[in-house]
Amino acid sequence: MATLFLHLNAERRDEAEWLHLDESIAMASVRHGPLSLAANDAKGARVIVFLPGADITLADAVVPTRNAQRIAAALPYLLEEKFASDVEDLHFAFSKPALDNSVNVAVIARDALDDWLQRLAKVGIRPHVMVPDICAVPDLEDTWSIVDGADSVLLRMSSNSGLASDRASVVDTLRLSLALMAETPPAHIVYYRSVDDELDPLDFGDLAPEVDSELLQGHRLNLLAKHYHADTAIDLLQGEYGRREQLSKNLRPWRATAVIAAICLVLFSGLKAFDYVDLKRGQEQLTMQVDAVYKRIFPQATGVASKERVQSLLKKLGSAKTSNTGFLELLDKVADGLKKTDKLEITRIDYRNDVLNLALILGDLQSLDNLKTRLAEDASLSIEIQSASSRNDKVEARLKIKGEQ
Repeated sequence: MATLFLHLNAERRDEAEWLHLDESIAMASVRHGPLSLAANDAKGARVIVFLPGADITLADAVVPTRNAQRIAAALPYLLEEKFASDVEDLHFAFSKPALDNSVNVAVIARDALDDWLQRLAKVGIRPHVMVPDICAVPDLEDTWSIVDGADSVLLRMSSNSGLASDRASVVDTLRLSLALMAETPPAHIVYYRSVDDELDPLDFGDLAPEVDSELLQGHRLNLLAKHYHADTAIDLLQGEYGRREQLSKNLRPWRATAVIAAICLVLFSGLKAFDYVDLKRGQEQLTMQVDAVYKRIFPQATGVASKERVQSLLKKLGSAKTSNTGFLELLDKVADGLKKTDKLEITRIDYRNDVLNLALILGDLQSLDNLKTRLAEDASLSIEIQSASSRNDKVEARLKIKGEQ
């Protein structure tokens, strides 16, 4: 399955950068544009969304249990002193507990996460994973990583420590972070920027340790996609935001409708069963009429074969407006006249628009005249010879027979 990496924009929330990768592509081009355009590439792909670090706070905690549900219940109260907002308004996502029961935590306002999910759903994108973009910045031992970008600069200090800043203040933010970590400073700082970006490189001055620059041949999203690791990144789609929970939430309003539909289906099936029994009786009566008429015309025919023969003839009849009952009544009226005609062979029977058309082979023209005379004795019938031709000592004729309306 192809993978779509989608990096959302904190300032222009209906726009994004995305990267569509499959096994045959080592490095694809990053595209920019509205979410509606990204939705086309998301079809059939596994969608991994990088949320802007500006919306997310990273933290850590030691929990008293390894049970996921109990951790989810405990975290808001373990970390509530770190946040000015009411913890009820925040969503806490966390990693698997380490051996010492410590967990990495990503915290986002519920309103912000709801807004992102609604924007994605509006264009038909359903993410499989949502992680902070900071969690995809290179995490190297004893090294801080800085990834430059036009809309934000990402700074990662450890596996679960980092922040996002604007370009104007990132150097001051870095100085402050180094001052706070004066006792355990990093051995290295690496600054990543793309050769394709039309941005002036950041000036870090006389920072210690010295900042090493690394030029990226592709877009920064190529770097984030490369350093994304599902086993260490914190997926925000947990708890009530999990894919299973979201599906259940979407289906919940339809449950009552589904129950009503099921009841209607049972009732409909019951009515259909009664209709079937009634139609079955009618079919048996019609079959008896078919056999009786057919045997009058073809007295030599016996058994089931007569029924099959008439069913075959009925399939050749006219439009949906045709009445099989009218056909049988008309055929019954001409049956005696046909039986009394010597050397008669019926090659075709056609019934359309209340008119019976017969294609016949007779011994001679006199037999055809006699047949017409016999049929005309029934005043309710209109008889017309449409054609008659003599060939090989036989007469081929077509009769048009119509009953009174």
